[in-house]
Amino acid sequence: MAAFNIPYKLSLEGNVAQNWKIFIQQFEIYLIAAKKEAKADKIKISLLLNFVSEEAVGAYNTFTIAEENRDKYALILQAFENYCKPKKNQIIERYKFNKLKQQDGETIEHVLTSLKKAVKNCEYEGQEKSILRDRVVYGIKDATLREKLLETDKLIRGVG
Repeated sequence: MAAFNIPYKLSLEGNVAQNWKIFIQQFEIYLIAAKKEAKADKIKISLLLNFVSEEAVGAYNTFTIAEENRDKYALILQAFENYCKPKKNQIIERYKFNKLKQQDGETIEHVLTSLKKAVKNCEYEGQEKSILRDRVVYGIKDATLREKLLETDKLIRGVG
């Protein structure tokens, strides 16, 4: 009997991106524990397909990977990653982000946490801190506090 755990099956239901993230982490831990990380790509692919669910093998069979690349472990992982990662619509993500504002009884810390999570999906590329700062100021319920914040020129420090 092995002294390590084998990965759980990859579920393609619910939060598939999160399921993949956890599965591949477990699988890579398994490869190291079982001393199989240095094995040939073909063996690692076979192990991977052995551990994913039947439904995930079905998805694998639909991947458009050239026949000469079907034995390249990194390409198979990337294909699964692409399959499991949800496609993001930038304008929808930015709309959701810009709709966020402080609700009655909600702390500024909670608002800031929600905004920090949401801004990651917006693809603002290097402008996240200043845009985040602006959303905090625009979305704060307390008008007096908002006025004080507008008078402060060094708001970014606490936001990032």
